[in-house]
Amino acid sequence: MEVLKIFYKNNKDTSLVPEKASPFIAGMEEYMERYGNLTRIASTWRRISFILALVCVGCVIWVITTASNVKSIPYIVEVDRHGYEIAIKPVKPSGVDDRLIISRLGRFIANIRTVLNDDTAQVIYIDFVYKSVAANSAASRKVMDYYQQNNPLHISVSEKATVIVKLKSILPLGDSGKTWRAEWEEEKISKENLISSKSFTGIFEIKLVPPTKMQEILDNPLGLFISDFNITEEFQGSRR
Repeated sequence: MEVLKIFYKNNKDTSLVPEKASPFIAGMEEYMERYGNLTRIASTWRRISFILALVCVGCVIWVITTASNVKSIPYIVEVDRHGYEIAIKPVKPSGVDDRLIISRLGRFIANIRTVLNDDTAQVIYIDFVYKSVAANSAASRKVMDYYQQNNPLHISVSEKATVIVKLKSILPLGDSGKTWRAEWEEEKISKENLISSKSFTGIFEIKLVPPTKMQEILDNPLGLFISDFNITEEFQGSRR
C-alpha cells in the first residue's frame, strides 16, 4: 500500500496505475459504499423508531386523559301509570332539589331567630347556624354581629322570654337558584303570654361546596352554604 501511495503521488496520470492495483482500489470502494449505505439505513430506521415511540406515548397519554374526563349526565324519566314516558330531562350535575334548599334555609332561619329557655338546645341551634354559613363570607360576619347584639342565651335569662319562628314562604328569586326570599313571623312569649308578634322578610344567597372530608359530610352533607343575607322587619306592608 505504501508503494501505491508513492506511485499515485508521483504519477497523476491514472493510465499509469498498475493493473494489479485496480482490484484493491475497487474492492475498497465497494466495501466503503456497501457498509456506508448500511450505516445510513440503520441511522434512518433509528430515527423512525424514535418518532414512532413518541407518537405511541402521546396516544397513550391522550387516551388516559380522555377516559378520565368522561362525564355521565343522568336523565330523569317521568312515566304515567301505564309506564309510558311523559317527560325526559337531564339532571344538572351540581343541582340540588329545591325542597332540600328550602329545608336548609328554613332551619337556618328558625335556628338563628328562635330563643329557647333551654341553654343546651340553644347551643345546638347556634352550632347549626355557624355550620350553615360559608367560611369568611358576608353571612358569617353578619351572624357574628347578630349574636353579639342579640345573644339568645342572654334574652332568655334577662327577659325570661322565648321567641317562636313561624315560616310563611321560601321562594327562589330568578332562574339561577342562588337567591331566595323568605317570609316569617316571630312571636315573643313570656310566661305563656304573647308579648309581641312581628313579620320579617329575608333575602338569602346560597352556594354549593361539595364536602370532601368526613366531618364536613356530617356537618353539611349537601354542601349548601349561605354566603350572604339581609333581614328586614315589615310594618303594615312597608319595610324599614
